[in-house]
Amino acid sequence: MKTAIETLRQLQFEWNPLLERSPLNNLFLTWEWIDSWCNNMLQNEIQLILTVRKKGKLVGIAPLLLIEDKEMGNQVQFIGQKYSYHLGFIADKEFEIHVYNAIWDYLFNNLPYDFSSIEFRHFEQNDVFETSLQSQKKKRGIIVESSIQNPCKVLAINGSYKNYLKHGIVSWNFRRNIIKDINHIEKEGKIIFIQADASNFHAYWFELLKLHREMMQSKNKHSALNGVAFPQHLFQVGEAFQKKNSLRLNVMFVNNTTAAILFAINYNGVYNALTIGVNQKLIEKMPWFNFTIHSIANGIKSAFDENCKEFDFLGGQHDYKDKMGGKDQAGILLKIWPAEKVYKKEVKRSRFESILTKMNRIFN
Repeated sequence: MKTAIETLRQLQFEWNPLLERSPLNNLFLTWEWIDSWCNNMLQNEIQLILTVRKKGKLVGIAPLLLIEDKEMGNQVQFIGQKYSYHLGFIADKEFEIHVYNAIWDYLFNNLPYDFSSIEFRHFEQNDVFETSLQSQKKKRGIIVESSIQNPCKVLAINGSYKNYLKHGIVSWNFRRNIIKDINHIEKEGKIIFIQADASNFHAYWFELLKLHREMMQSKNKHSALNGVAFPQHLFQVGEAFQKKNSLRLNVMFVNNTTAAILFAINYNGVYNALTIGVNQKLIEKMPWFNFTIHSIANGIKSAFDENCKEFDFLGGQHDYKDKMGGKDQAGILLKIWPAEKVYKKEVKRSRFESILTKMNRIFN
């Protein structure tokens, strides 16, 4: 197998076919998501798109980047790991263990950049990867720390939506309030849902952005959508998947007023709920009605209608995700230090502590 660094453009037409043969076939590892991230979100980081080929055929990709830091030492990360989920190495199932080993060999032996550590966030581990990692620990003496941080909440789609409303919503009070709120609002007016299409995607996207920003401002919370780069990234991703008929921009109206807009993408049978905007004026007018929950419930209904296998609430610790049936998935934080880097740091620290001890003896 041959491992090298290649560019996104070189891999445009090989990337997704490989991803479809990989155990980690998800939205956040698609060529479109990675390309958009690199176009909009990167600043001074160095792209490290590691590829593994067998007789010229692409069998593995590690979509990485190098964060340069003279003081703390350079660090290797996944591209997009701050706001992306279910990350990992992309490997052809037929050659999975060989791909992982080839990527580790390149990182530790042939990478043309020095680095002090590896930090993988929102990582989704599997048994084959774990076998490879344990092998590397024995072979190289690397130091590995693993913990769970910000796992996704994922709802398995089984049976019918009607049955889900009765039994899938974990909280009995939550389930009762959803039904009660629907009955209440139907007396006050009408509630309808539409799905934006190519003709009105742009208009509803910018309305979602406006509603989301107003929503976060009212809660005095920071959001990546308040900036420029991340909205541009999501917009580019939305355009790409709208062309593939996979974008789901679900708009909720109450009495002909836009109440909420849910931005989602259906990829590989997973309904990814990426972000939402809710009308603050309507919330003030109808504080008893939870527009966020009902908009998401409609998204779950769409996932049932489209025969999806999962509805992914993604990361973020909100109790409604648990109450609506979401279960923890992925969210691993993996930190790796090459043994020699740890040794050098320990030697430096030991020398520094020795100097401090001698100074204390002199001045005390």
